[in-house]
Order: sequence, then structure tokens, then C-alpha cells
Amino acid sequence: MTSKAGEGFPFGTLAVNVLGSFVMGFLAQSLPAPDADEAARTMRLVLTTGVLGGFTTYSAFNQESLRFFQLEHPGVGAAYMASTVIACLVAGIGGMAAAKAAG
Repeated sequence: MTSKAGEGFPFGTLAVNVLGSFVMGFLAQSLPAPDADEAARTMRLVLTTGVLGGFTTYSAFNQESLRFFQLEHPGVGAAYMASTVIACLVAGIGGMAAAKAAG
């Protein structure tokens, strides 16, 4: 994410990936199991891999992480990588818990 002051912390990419992880957890818990009939499997694939795969952005996360190291900001790069992984895992667990509570 670029700001007027130059390279900044990529909060936008982080937010999109965390939101996508929450929704993925919710859908994983609430959609029919992967071994269901073919129509259910297709719906699950379209929503998770297709829609959420297009919404979240590993390639941007990767490029932004590498850019911090190229700019000799390894601490920021490591913090970004760790915060993304941890926040996305927590969001996925939260999405699953929300689906259980709703259902």
C-alpha cells in the first residue's frame, strides 16, 4: 500500500485477507461437507476457491512482504508476515465459531 509519504504498512491487504479468512471459516463450517453431492461440492468450490480466492490476495501479501526486506526493513516485514498469518488463523476460527453459533 502506498501512501503520500511513500511505502506504508499494507493495512488494506491485511484487512482483506483477515476478512476473507473469517468468511472462509464461516463457509467451511456452514456449507455442506466436501463429500456431499456434486452440486454441493461445486457450490462449495465456487464460493471458497473462486469467490474468496479472488477476494483475498496472497500475491499482494507476498510482494509487500518481500518489498519490506528489499527496502531493508526486515522487522516491519517480519511483523507484517506474522500479523497476517496469526490474524488470518484467528479470523478463520472466529468465522467457524460464528457459523456454529448461528446454526
